[in-house]
Amino acid sequence: MTIEVDGKIFDEKNLSKEARIALENVNQLNKARDTLVLNLERNRILLSHYTNMVKKDVLKEKKEDKK
Repeated sequence: MTIEVDGKIFDEKNLSKEARIALENVNQLNKARDTLVLNLERNRILLSHYTNMVKKDVLKEKKEDKK
């Protein structure tokens, strides 16, 4: 696998053991970040959806109380 650093391409095979471990850690952290971002977006969408459901129900009750 090749990686790009500062516009230069390097072969992973030429990295030291420590650098390969660090690269794997970077990959895992990026994957974890992407998962968090995805979960936050899902949470935002669901929160908006359920909040709107509650608002509709509350407004419906207010209209019924006025009758």
